[in-house]
Amino acid sequence: MSENDVEYWKHKYALLEEQFLLSKKRNEELEERLLEMAEKSATEEAALREEIIELCKKLTTAEEKVCKLEKQCLRFQKDCEALLHLAKLNSQRNEPTGTPSSPQPQTTETPEDPFTNIVSIQTKIFNGTWAKNYEDLDILRMHEGFIYGFKWCDSRIKIV
Repeated sequence: MSENDVEYWKHKYALLEEQFLLSKKRNEELEERLLEMAEKSATEEAALREEIIELCKKLTTAEEKVCKLEKQCLRFQKDCEALLHLAKLNSQRNEPTGTPSSPQPQTTETPEDPFTNIVSIQTKIFNGTWAKNYEDLDILRMHEGFIYGFKWCDSRIKIV
């Protein structure tokens, strides 16, 4: 082998070695970036799992609130129906005696509170219990209130 051939091969070897080192450096950088991305995705995944758990808890709480509000709404609707019934009975009691009306249910007369007389009518209301006083109806426990177009104060009901 001649000296030119040796120089040629040395030069070729140096170029190959330089390309190898560049490729090795690029591979190391890519491996580091890949590891960083894997760690980042693992932490993001953990954070997302925690967020999902938190949102599931909030959803459960919201569903419980909705259920509670639906029950409360149903109770208020029943109370409103009871108020309508009572108002109808009250208006029937105030009709002149000459006009025919539906038969009046039996009432207990107490002179001190006429509203109690209206409510003490032996009418079966919710859950199979008998309402004897206006305190038996949740919505009427307060002696004054307003709901669904009815206003009451102690012994008077007004449709507003």
